[in-house]
Amino acid sequence: MPAYTPCFVVLLLLAAALPAADTGFATPNYRLEAIAVDGDGNRYLAGSFSSASAGRDFDPGPGSDLHSGAGNTDVAVTRIDADGSYGWTATFGGSSNEFATGICVAGDTVYVCGYSRSDHVQIDQSGPSQSNIGEEDGFVLALARADGGAVSGFGTGGMQRVAGSAADQCQAIAADGTRVVVIGEFLSTDLGIGAAAGDGPLAIINDPDDDDLNDRDVFIASLDPGTGAGLSAFDGDGLLLAASHGNDYGIGVALADGVAYLGGTTWASDFGIGANAGDGDLGADGTGYCAAIDAASGAALSTFAGGVQRVALGVQALAVNSSRVYTVSTCSTAARIGDGPSLGNRGDSDGVVCALARSDGSAAAFGTHGMITFGGGDWDHADGIAVSDDLVAVAGSFASASLDIAGAAISPEPAFSNAGGLDGLILVLDAATGAGEELYGFNGAYAVQSDKKNTVQAIALAGATVHASGYGTGTVNQADVITGLGSTWALSLPPSPPNFAPSIDALTVDGQPIDLSSDIRWARDKAVGVPITFHVEASDRDGDALSYHWDFADTYTATGADVTHTYLARDTGSWTVRVSVDDGTTTVATTVDVKIPFTGNYTPWVAVSFEPETVATGQTLYASAIAGDNNGDPLSVWWEFDGVRTDGLQASHVYQTPGAKTVYVYVSDGSETLREAHTVTVTGSGPQRQLTFVLADGAGAALADYLVERVALGDEGDDASVATDASGSASLPAADRGLDQTVAFAPPPDGAG
Repeated sequence: MPAYTPCFVVLLLLAAALPAADTGFATPNYRLEAIAVDGDGNRYLAGSFSSASAGRDFDPGPGSDLHSGAGNTDVAVTRIDADGSYGWTATFGGSSNEFATGICVAGDTVYVCGYSRSDHVQIDQSGPSQSNIGEEDGFVLALARADGGAVSGFGTGGMQRVAGSAADQCQAIAADGTRVVVIGEFLSTDLGIGAAAGDGPLAIINDPDDDDLNDRDVFIASLDPGTGAGLSAFDGDGLLLAASHGNDYGIGVALADGVAYLGGTTWASDFGIGANAGDGDLGADGTGYCAAIDAASGAALSTFAGGVQRVALGVQALAVNSSRVYTVSTCSTAARIGDGPSLGNRGDSDGVVCALARSDGSAAAFGTHGMITFGGGDWDHADGIAVSDDLVAVAGSFASASLDIAGAAISPEPAFSNAGGLDGLILVLDAATGAGEELYGFNGAYAVQSDKKNTVQAIALAGATVHASGYGTGTVNQADVITGLGSTWALSLPPSPPNFAPSIDALTVDGQPIDLSSDIRWARDKAVGVPITFHVEASDRDGDALSYHWDFADTYTATGADVTHTYLARDTGSWTVRVSVDDGTTTVATTVDVKIPFTGNYTPWVAVSFEPETVATGQTLYASAIAGDNNGDPLSVWWEFDGVRTDGLQASHVYQTPGAKTVYVYVSDGSETLREAHTVTVTGSGPQRQLTFVLADGAGAALADYLVERVALGDEGDDASVATDASGSASLPAADRGLDQTVAFAPPPDGAG
């Protein structure tokens, strides 16, 4: 396999916070910005820490290693051995602020890049020192891999400057034992290396505004790995210009097989490298770029998309394997590679991974159109990348309420919901296809979450183990995410083979195959009292022993892949049979519905209504019925009021006395008779008695034409309601029985008898 140097570099974008760790390292007020791993699995962490007069303890174990800052913010470089034990910490600082941006390892040397704002900067506050030439000076440090000591022959006491009289920053670094290549941004017109700093040959092609730090161009420096001197074969003096007539940023660099791959962002379409600086043709303003140059000479490789390929805007890091170069971006627009199809943007910004063929810079067969994106409706970031021939590991964060991954064969997608406003994210993907690697987290995705802000800032690979670092605060509040160690941390994530759930492959009922893909799963009707055979087939990717459990929904259960069950006469109807398959860790289940039809005589049914629902004495009550029979038998319907039968679906009755009356309705199909009792409320005073009053002479003969005029009841002589007819009859209420009655008669009309 050709030799290549995967190298992680990251540009700080967010002042966020993060807890996370598996095996880790943590110290307060220390922001880890970059991570590298050597061939023995030792980790090297670079970041910045705030000063403390009492010193800060960088040993995460039981020991102590105190370091005090020289100024406001100093650089710290820490080694954690492969077994997780503490190695060493070296610091770099001066009177003001220093920041680390990238780290890599080659041979016995650890190289760190960043930028300084101080006078009198030193490694570990001892040995040679140097002062800034400009507002910001880019620097490269060379430290011994074994103990962190300065490599004295490199630059000045292990320090080399890439600087001019303005603001200049080193952003990323890669080394392969033959050279150290650094990429960065500058504003100076006199950028140089070492002694030539402030009097060097490189100048921006814009006229910068003295108060504006944004009119930047990109430099690439190639240094001797032992001395730090610029390699003269590299464009004549070890410095190469990459620029447009807009703002340009150099963020990522990687070395492989004598080629240096560069990544960043430009805001003008005339971006070019070397002789083409400011005279290129990217075809679009505001785009990410990935370039390929000869690592020895600095000449652009025309076979690689003419030397520069467009990628998603906002490149944050770059890495290579034996066949591809990968970039990660934080992109606020649709992402594309070259003039190829785009992937849309979901929110304010998305994280984007682009994969290009090293041979020609074209989009690789990776994800969709060579890209994978992740995001939601808010600000989501990709901050770092590390690759091998097998894996792509991405570091980032997401502020969206939920995370969506597009272009990747991650199925199902992680159901991550934002917990702290900004959550950390690690993606581990198949380097060939972009599919999520199921041995890591949830189908290749980890969410690093707490109740406060978090980010995963840096990432590296050592074989199949993912190493990451970041920073954050808060208490992790989810059991299924990585747990926290403090405001700054480093973690190691080896592949963890998951337990694969069993798969139910086939189900039969009395030999009938059941379609498990259908939402409706019915077996053919079964008979009462006849045994039914059930069979299930299942598999398990882990080869785990499987157990089977059946629930027939009638209080009976069974175990085994092949079972029988008999439903009794009382069990007619539909039953949902559930079969569960368990591998000792995970249980899966499916169901099938079994119908046991009823074959006997169904009892008739009836529904009744009364009008009115409450009836008065002497008032007609109307009763109606609707009757049916599931066998379709002819029906007879009759009613019973006060013991009197009335046939038919409708009937009526008049009650003479008040109270709660029971009405019976009968329905018969010739085999069974249903009787239902219903209560009707009858109000009123009950039946009246009929009294006939006749006026007679002394001999007892009736006097014709004298009719009842008034009936007085009781001592008071109150009037009673009277109804009379030609015979002289008057009706009185039954409640008035036993009272004295006084009857007044009207004389006959004139001329009558």
